[in-house]
Amino acid sequence: MVEIGTLLFRYSANKTIHRLVEKQFSKLISDSTGQPSVGDQGRQKKELTDVANELITTLADYQKTAPSPFLALPIHIQESILSRVPVMYLIRFLNVSKDFRSLFSLLPSPTFPPPPPDIFFLLFSPYLYKNSFRMGSPKLLSFHPSSSRWIELPIPSNSPLCHSRPLVTSSSLAVTKFPHDKTLLVTGHMFSPLPPNKTPPMISIGNPSVVAVIPDGDVTLSGHFKIVATSYMEAGMLCSQVYDSRRREWVLHGIINCCLELPHKAAVLNNSLYMRSCRPDQLLQFDLTSGTWNYVLPIPECLCTHIFSYDQNVYLVVGQGRRNRSLLSIRVFMLDWMENRESPKWREISVLSEKDGAFVEFRGNNYVMSYFDAVDRNGLVCLFNQCKTVLLFDVRNKSWVLVPPHPLPCDYPFWYGHAIEMGLEVLRSN
Repeated sequence: MVEIGTLLFRYSANKTIHRLVEKQFSKLISDSTGQPSVGDQGRQKKELTDVANELITTLADYQKTAPSPFLALPIHIQESILSRVPVMYLIRFLNVSKDFRSLFSLLPSPTFPPPPPDIFFLLFSPYLYKNSFRMGSPKLLSFHPSSSRWIELPIPSNSPLCHSRPLVTSSSLAVTKFPHDKTLLVTGHMFSPLPPNKTPPMISIGNPSVVAVIPDGDVTLSGHFKIVATSYMEAGMLCSQVYDSRRREWVLHGIINCCLELPHKAAVLNNSLYMRSCRPDQLLQFDLTSGTWNYVLPIPECLCTHIFSYDQNVYLVVGQGRRNRSLLSIRVFMLDWMENRESPKWREISVLSEKDGAFVEFRGNNYVMSYFDAVDRNGLVCLFNQCKTVLLFDVRNKSWVLVPPHPLPCDYPFWYGHAIEMGLEVLRSN
């Protein structure tokens, strides 16, 4: 009878279940008050087993049809709870049942606060370069730092990202070349089935290359952004052009004598763009307001770099070692503008060397690792090397962590190298 008592106690708070338990067992309990014989004990044990099995089946059926206690809460309490849940878990939560799908109606509500940013590093594309058109919508293998899990994300079939890798991305925007016109760009929210925005053709100077897309505030509300592209002219001169979605036109801005590092990597901070020039080896600043380029300071001697911004600061990740040889260390510098902002300098904040286990594992058996690819978002930097190993640096606590091995064969993944923050527009478009 102990098992029956446990069931009765667990479900006694629900009046319907309580009446069911009381009805099923009232007669059986009253019949067992005396001292049963051996035969009666066997009969009662069988009856008890049959009734317990019937009760378990009934409880399972009831749980399938019972209303959710969460849906019974007032709307403002539901909104308060959901606003504290990252987007990844909102998606999983809203797919639990048809009843929960009704919560989608809350998302456009002006009283619904935005959920915490949920970062996804879109690191590998196992399908994009191999028969992606015949295989249907490609999928991206992404790393989710909050849960330390690898997750496969499908791209909507009508997205331009099904046909080409994005040129640049921001927290929620992606820029690709229009499939039928190489001079026309398409921008849109990643993983959103909404139609993309098409820009006019870029100004035909040299071979324009897109280096950054900058949302204008909350792009989900304003819908506006800027795109920066650069191209080379004669005599090694670099010129730039800027597209403003408010004016819907490209405008030429700024000329400087330099050669940008390939691939183009840029950090955006306070309406300025920061990039590395390899001839000369300098940090460049492009002012989006004035449309002018300036040299800031020399880049530390290195084999490879990654530049990013976070919390009103510009950072530089450098791989240092012998020229044309293996990396011996990975160092992170912060751009320190000093008090007068006229004599900036690099201040080292973290270093990972051959003395550290994380560096040795990141390098693996490849003792001639001469470069790394990197992608960042919101203070987190993912580094990837030719050994297919991923290393995560958190600028907030200056920590280095090896990411769990990805589930693809070592010779299979193709580097995708972008990152996004999942927002409400992804949920609204589902």
